[in-house]
Amino acid sequence: MKLSRAERNCNPGNIRKSTDMFNGEIRPSQDVEFKQFVDMDYGFRAMWAIMKSYYYRHHCVTIRMIINRWAPPSDKRNHADVYAAFVAKKAGLKEDERLKFNYEGMGKVVLAMAQFESGYTKPEWERHCRKGFEMIFRRP
Repeated sequence: MKLSRAERNCNPGNIRKSTDMFNGEIRPSQDVEFKQFVDMDYGFRAMWAIMKSYYYRHHCVTIRMIINRWAPPSDKRNHADVYAAFVAKKAGLKEDERLKFNYEGMGKVVLAMAQFESGYTKPEWERHCRKGFEMIFRRP
């Protein structure tokens, strides 16, 4: 099986290049469009950092609100309705259900987003997703 671009870049959310810098980011990225990370733990960590900002700073508290910001419908390449429906189904939630910002409330959402971005998922991604969450929220 050929690896997806998201997996090759260790960037499960296909986070686009920007001036924002994340821990574990490889600069300069060798990908023309997307960021690269040293491993999947850091790729998921970056997703969690963005999710935290969306939730607390931008008040994106439902799957639909998150996806409309992550993959804005104004960008003609994005199909936000399809994306939100996919994530909701995979996470077992409703698109407009208010989410709780903890691993139990958002972990399935982040994993479903990674699956949508990659076109597939792998069992070990749950471990990487949890580790990325812990890197953001658990202090030694």
